[in-house]
Amino acid sequence: MNVESNRAADQYRRFLDPQTLARLKSLDLVARFAVEGFMAGLHRSPFHGFSAEFSDHRQYISGDPIRHLDWKVYAKTQRLYLKRYEEDTNLQAYLLLDRSGTMAYASDGFSKWDYARMVAASVAHLLLSQRDAVGLALFDHDVRRWLPARSAPGHRDALLAEMDRFPAENPTDPSSALHALAERVRRRSLIILISDMLLPAGVVVPAAGVTLADAMVDRWVNALKHFRHQGHDVLVFHVLHRDEVDFGFSGPVEFSGLEGEPGLLVDTWSVAHIYRQHMGRYLRTVEKACGEIHVDYHRLFTSSPLDLALSSCLDKRRRLG
Repeated sequence: MNVESNRAADQYRRFLDPQTLARLKSLDLVARFAVEGFMAGLHRSPFHGFSAEFSDHRQYISGDPIRHLDWKVYAKTQRLYLKRYEEDTNLQAYLLLDRSGTMAYASDGFSKWDYARMVAASVAHLLLSQRDAVGLALFDHDVRRWLPARSAPGHRDALLAEMDRFPAENPTDPSSALHALAERVRRRSLIILISDMLLPAGVVVPAAGVTLADAMVDRWVNALKHFRHQGHDVLVFHVLHRDEVDFGFSGPVEFSGLEGEPGLLVDTWSVAHIYRQHMGRYLRTVEKACGEIHVDYHRLFTSSPLDLALSSCLDKRRRLG
């Protein structure tokens, strides 16, 4: 990255504060800002496309694009034939967006759900600008909305409209929703999970000798294994709020259940150390487990500029080759 690129990236980054972007009230504008800021400093795509494989020929029909004409066949036969490929686009991607209740956690009115949608909108904008096909699934304990992958003009607006239409609510359960999605996506694709990877109390019952954190990780990772078994490339954006990791509360605090649990009055001073220990273990476990099954894992905080979400993805994928 040269000096001019650094300056351009710094100028854009001033506009990429999540709170600032939230005030735009438009996922389309958010996506444009984030992608332009990212591209101002970086020139390679963060997503490696899959090579299109040659399938067969068909005869040229007036009006067909000529870029796929096979001139070698023409030289031999004096007939115009088009090369046909197994895939119509360089890449097919699916955004799996967790809209469960814990994603509604917010500070100053800006939630994990807001941030997750901004990340999804930015990635969709970037992929579609590369003429790749993008699909969308909104899920909690079930698949609530499904848009097949397309690269057609106007598809971005359909994706953004779906993201903007629904609140974050309901309990989540990846063992139901994600396994169903893994069966639905047949063609080898890039699967992008955007989630806080949390589960409500009662969904997971640890076996003897297994911690709740490990059982929770197993539930998510088993679902991701299903996608990997199907041959998909999997990327995880783990979206968290700083409160969930730092637990910077003081004194008695009443916490509200976001996925059907009852409220809980907590003396935060007495539990803070234990909470941070358990959360740290959980985060280390989920990152390690993703690495073991070759899933790209990126931890994002709602306070992070959106272009950093994209650049961290690029850097890691470039290192992995």
